Amino acid sequence: MEFFENSDATLSRELLEELGVKSDVKRHLWFVENFFEYSNRKVHEIANYFLVELIEPSQLSLNQVFRGIEADVDLEFKWFPLSEIPGIDLKPDFLRTGLSDLPVETKYIKVSEIAA
Repeated sequence: MEFFENSDATLSRELLEELGVKSDVKRHLWFVENFFEYSNRKVHEIANYFLVELIEPSQLSLNQVFRGIEADVDLEFKWFPLSEIPGIDLKPDFLRTGLSDLPVETKYIKVSEIAA
């Protein structure tokens, strides 16, 4: 995200820069505060999730695995059919059911995977 750039504009720009696809951000689905541990570090992630439509979906290779570009984090990105999502170790957990039952209005979700 760049200074003075809205998060929906950031999403469109990043999809174009990283995947080479033009998109139309339809609406905001979830605002999520996610507390978890990763690589022995406690993380407080603040995330916005949007419904996005690709302008030309055929431009995107659905079988390709994409590697993250962050130097200190090993990330892998891959597309899955919605029917396979419940069986995938997807974080945060609410996405396993939420992606097939999108909210009508934006929802605020708090997730904590850190032991008290």
